[in-house]
Amino acid sequence: MRLAPTDDTGDEPQNLCHATPRELGTELAIAAWEMTSGYVGCLAGGGECGELLRKIDWARNPLGSPETWPIALQSAVRMLLHSRFGMMVHWGPDLVTFYNDAYAPSLGTKHPGQLGRRAKEWWSEMWDDLAPIFETVRRGEAFYVENAAYHPDRAHGRQTAYFTHCHSPLWGDTGEIEGVFLVVTETTRQVVAEAELKALNVDLKLQADTNAQDRDRIWNLSVDLLGVADFDGVWLNVSPAWTTVLGWNAAEVVGRTSQWLEHPDDQAKTQAEIKRLAKGATTWEFTNRFRTQDGTYRTLSWRAVPTDGLLYCVARDVTAELAQTSRNDALNEALGLANQELLDQREADRVRQVLQRELSHRLKNSFAMVQAIVSQSVRNSPSAADAGKAITARVQALSNAQDILVRALNEGADVAEVITTSLRPHVGADHAQVSMEGPPAFLSAQQGMGLALAVHELATNAAKYGGLSVPNGRIVVQWYLTDDNFCLLWIEKGGPPVTLPERQGFGSRLLTRIVPSYFTGNASLAYAPDGVRYELNGTIADDRR
Repeated sequence: MRLAPTDDTGDEPQNLCHATPRELGTELAIAAWEMTSGYVGCLAGGGECGELLRKIDWARNPLGSPETWPIALQSAVRMLLHSRFGMMVHWGPDLVTFYNDAYAPSLGTKHPGQLGRRAKEWWSEMWDDLAPIFETVRRGEAFYVENAAYHPDRAHGRQTAYFTHCHSPLWGDTGEIEGVFLVVTETTRQVVAEAELKALNVDLKLQADTNAQDRDRIWNLSVDLLGVADFDGVWLNVSPAWTTVLGWNAAEVVGRTSQWLEHPDDQAKTQAEIKRLAKGATTWEFTNRFRTQDGTYRTLSWRAVPTDGLLYCVARDVTAELAQTSRNDALNEALGLANQELLDQREADRVRQVLQRELSHRLKNSFAMVQAIVSQSVRNSPSAADAGKAITARVQALSNAQDILVRALNEGADVAEVITTSLRPHVGADHAQVSMEGPPAFLSAQQGMGLALAVHELATNAAKYGGLSVPNGRIVVQWYLTDDNFCLLWIEKGGPPVTLPERQGFGSRLLTRIVPSYFTGNASLAYAPDGVRYELNGTIADDRR
């Protein structure tokens, strides 16, 4: 759009501030033509209302085609359509109506059919209220009103609605008033909410003026403490309940603040609450303590509302209620402790039963293991003396394993502890010849006994013939755990040269058959020249699960 005329030489545009009235009028006409050419311009955009306005057959409307509208009307319509605040424009003698999307919701069922219509046609039910306003504005005076009540037709019939609005004159291109510009916001919800809130805040003074008899009955018979104070907290009147509850009569309280009655620890928060009330806040629940005439304190729960420069207060004596609550809490705590003791006793009984079953199971397993040890040791020993020694050593290893399992009855057998205990009779206190490495792992009772016997058997052989029989010999014990898969390695180094035994005794069968069965796995025993190597593979069964 051109903003200034150019001369015939094509020089820079002239400044409109220095243009003559005739030149200025020409440029405004050009600008108006450029804005409205192609039926765009003032009706462009504007969301739903803009689209509805563009669909109107303006040639049949009193205003005619938009290309012929005054620039003032075009500007007003353009501003209205692009505003996010509710706006309306009435133009011409018939007050043809325009409004925007922000205004549309307040129209109810009148939207969208009223765009482009005469105001009197679609505000017929309210015309008696609106006509004087339009006349005032047409005389050049703005009209402003807050929360005005109207009765428009809406989805559920004629309803009362409230609006804050300002009607201002719209001047045409000739300088005459040709329309009305309306900025409006519906305040129905606000007005209704304020009315409901005002109804809830009972005006005690008004009740005293309008229904003195009922007020006096409530005032005199209420068991709650009623009082009226100013914003400084000075009591102007108190009910007889003050005497009933606290022992103080009205003459002793009225004309003073309650600070002399308040518990010293409550005075600061009471003053803070009075200041909050003086600023217009409402107290729904506030607790403090007032001294009685006999020197004791009563706990009061307050509600208060500021009205017409005064504080209307109600206090309920909750001393007994709080004491009862405290007693109930103590009783509930005692019941909780008793219930916990009962649960603990039940758990102890359950654990005892588990221990009894476990002890019976382990005794049976131990007895079976001892039978196997005795039977196999006798069968594979060259003499009764050798058999006796073998039986004694193996039963001692089993006994050591039982000690571990009893200590870890609820936790399972710790692999490291089983190995350490089983090695103790064969190595020094510092375990200098033995290195162990592996993650924390726990076995079932049966697996723990089996592992103890296996380590005892390996250590006994190592002490006689292998890595523990010479000072420089070493034993490496390693174990691995992946999920439930368990692997144990026994590796001897630095001992005398190893030769394959001529026959397989009970110890070999224990290591390669009996112990692996406890792990649902397998084992291998290799007699390499540089040292015995034993490998056990299987799965662990942790009694803790």
